[in-house]
Amino acid sequence: MITPNKRTAVSGVHLFGLQLKCINRNHKGKPCELKLHEESSKTTQIKRAKGLATKEQIHFKNSIKDFYNPKDRVVLKALDFTVENKEYHVSFGEEDYVKKKQKLQSMAYVQDVENIPRDAYHHLAAIELTLSREYVISQTC
Repeated sequence: MITPNKRTAVSGVHLFGLQLKCINRNHKGKPCELKLHEESSKTTQIKRAKGLATKEQIHFKNSIKDFYNPKDRVVLKALDFTVENKEYHVSFGEEDYVKKKQKLQSMAYVQDVENIPRDAYHHLAAIELTLSREYVISQTC
């Protein structure tokens, strides 16, 4: 048994869960502090962003009844937020591939007709995150 006053190393018995309740009881007293965003790995950053978006979507669904009639169709389409100067855009729901393809074809048409150089569009897409990337547009044509 682990006692909090003694300095006991964790043995194989504890690692395999035979005294898991005792380990959990001792662990619950220690607060767990999250790493800073810039110190976290890319996958951890993405996982946190998705987790936050999921919680916000649930909160949104629960709050709708306080502000709108149940017959109204209220839909959360996207969530934008920033963490340490890194911008996140999370879209909810299913993608409409027909609308997406039409939009990309229209953008390619405008680039061709108005003679927008590739580099200029690349710079615009870097500034405005909602613009489609040039490789996506070139793949549709």
